[in-house]
Amino acid sequence: MALEITWYDNTAFRVATDEHVIWFDPSVNKNPGSPIRTEDIREKADFVFTTHGDPGHFTNSVEITRRTGARFVGPEDLCNFILDNKQLSPDLVVPLKFEVTQYIDGLEVYLFKAVHPELTPRLIEHVREWGGGVKTRNGGFVVRGKGYCLCLVGDCIHSEVFKKAGLKFEIDIGMIPVQGRMHQDSSHEEAAEHGARIVRDLNLKVLFPAIQYTFEMGRIDPLKRRLKEMGIYPRIIMEKPGTVHRLEAFG
Repeated sequence: MALEITWYDNTAFRVATDEHVIWFDPSVNKNPGSPIRTEDIREKADFVFTTHGDPGHFTNSVEITRRTGARFVGPEDLCNFILDNKQLSPDLVVPLKFEVTQYIDGLEVYLFKAVHPELTPRLIEHVREWGGGVKTRNGGFVVRGKGYCLCLVGDCIHSEVFKKAGLKFEIDIGMIPVQGRMHQDSSHEEAAEHGARIVRDLNLKVLFPAIQYTFEMGRIDPLKRRLKEMGIYPRIIMEKPGTVHRLEAFG
């Protein structure tokens, strides 16, 4: 079995296996580096996972859930917002509690809380321009299927939660933001330090750095240097958004 993983900027990913097609944080209309928009997505999918309610993660999730016939999977408070506003029918919404493992159609799914970087006044204004988002807690998913275990996190900085997740699961693939405490306004070196510590604690085999492709590429070389200094050598996959990567199963 193999996995096909495609990155669409920020934390928007499509993961296809022999059993499932899964979208993560698919705000493809907002992500400036994404080569597609929602109207380009015509396939059937099984799940749309969304980490939290910020526009760069949630904006297109409901629309893509409808377009693909998928089920929406996310933190309980974000799912409650969708249900309260009648955006999806209850049979299409799978709410997750933090720190609880659930089994969904052959997938083992675990949601943990992640510390969100600080939003600067400029970013707060940007969020307003995109409709304000939905105020929810920020999460990270661990998803284990046949032959793989992956971790995708929304906006985040390093905290002890990653060591706990790395001890709880043998994680093969990480889609990990490279961010500092001031989000986009952090230095490349500070963002790289947080990213490297997360990679270390999760003990990743493969890393997809989740960045804003158009203006955060400067964080990648410092991340590689810091990982080398730590003696950590995951396979780092960093190509332009829209590139399809085929990975063999991990056993």
